[in-house]
Amino acid sequence: MNLPAVGLLSLGQPLGLIALVLPILFLIAARERGKSQPRLVGSLDIWRRVHGERIVASRKRKAPLTPRILVIAAAMAFGVIALAAPKWTHKSPPMIWRLVLDTSGSNAIGLGGQRLELAVDAGVKWTSQNAKGARIFWVGARLPDGSTEMEEVPVGKTPSSLFLERVAVSTGPRRWSRYDAPDCLWLPTSGGVLTPRQAGFPELVYDAAPGPAALLKNGDVLWWQAGEALEERTNPGGGSRPRIRLEGAVFAEGSPLGDLVRVWASERGLEIGSGPLLARDVLSLESATGSGVPPLPRPVSIGRDGWSASVALGDTEGGNTLLEPWLAHQSDTLVSWRAGLIRMEFASLGEPSGDPASFAISWATLFERAALPGAGIVSVADRSDATIEAKQPVGLSASGTAEPGEQQDREKHLSPIFAVLAAALLFGATRRT
Repeated sequence: MNLPAVGLLSLGQPLGLIALVLPILFLIAARERGKSQPRLVGSLDIWRRVHGERIVASRKRKAPLTPRILVIAAAMAFGVIALAAPKWTHKSPPMIWRLVLDTSGSNAIGLGGQRLELAVDAGVKWTSQNAKGARIFWVGARLPDGSTEMEEVPVGKTPSSLFLERVAVSTGPRRWSRYDAPDCLWLPTSGGVLTPRQAGFPELVYDAAPGPAALLKNGDVLWWQAGEALEERTNPGGGSRPRIRLEGAVFAEGSPLGDLVRVWASERGLEIGSGPLLARDVLSLESATGSGVPPLPRPVSIGRDGWSASVALGDTEGGNTLLEPWLAHQSDTLVSWRAGLIRMEFASLGEPSGDPASFAISWATLFERAALPGAGIVSVADRSDATIEAKQPVGLSASGTAEPGEQQDREKHLSPIFAVLAAALLFGATRRT
């Protein structure tokens, strides 16, 4: 990503401007050229008395500067400026690169050093080799409001420890497609990331990392060891079970969504809770609050995947652009989500019509997509060894420098222009009779 270029006027031989004294001296001499000289006739006093005052006035009178003289002086000035070698430089602003860190649980795994540390080191090395003079922004963890934290860091330097700590504890998967741009370098910590079209990778090599790969209903985990079968073990994290947080009347017991989410949570051994967010929450479901009375004169019908139902709109917040839409009515997004959160802009949902299985499968699929894996749980695919080959971003040429015409300063030498102007003016002045 580039900012607009700026222009700068400079002189290759600034000392040459000293010669501007020449046209100034020329003008002074031209003013003095027509001064009348006093003429004394003998020593007759009468002539002195008659011509005395006229002689004094003649000495004070200067010759006028004619247009021809001024043109010649301008030609001399342009010639001097041409000798000073003026040039106009289009200064290209620094390139902006975004280094996108992973935010999944695979950041904290790895033998011989955490994978996040290896990814950061690879990113720092890449900037030192390919981004000299550029501005570097590291893309980090997702903040509670759904936005993404960014930190500008000098080329060849590591982001702050606090910035990296927030990335390390993040467990939601990165939506890499949002950063498939020519100015982005991806730094995944597992091999399951698809190859980008415009973004790039540094070379990344990760060893297999044994550990918990799945959470069982009873709170135990399936332990993965490279080359061995999955083994059931006690959860090394211990403590309370992971929780699903429900906020809103639409999830009350006996309601269609409330019953469905409780069955889904039970099958996965998740606790049901409400109130403030906790570190052990793997999914938070939130719905709009309000009286439950639709503000529209007729019920609003929504549906997808073969089911439909009527909803009562609550006091909606107008949707959240940081969440991904999942269900909409006309131009309004009514259900949106991101990793760890599903937001609904209605206060109640009626009995669904259509195939009951379609309703259950549709919502359960959304729950699965949005749910976090749980503290310390990393899939087998992400724990496996991985080698990611280097791929340069589109914004970088094959030679490793900025694309021609993008970052190179462009100079225009102005000496020929001033020389031509000087010659033209001088030629025009000498032709005058």
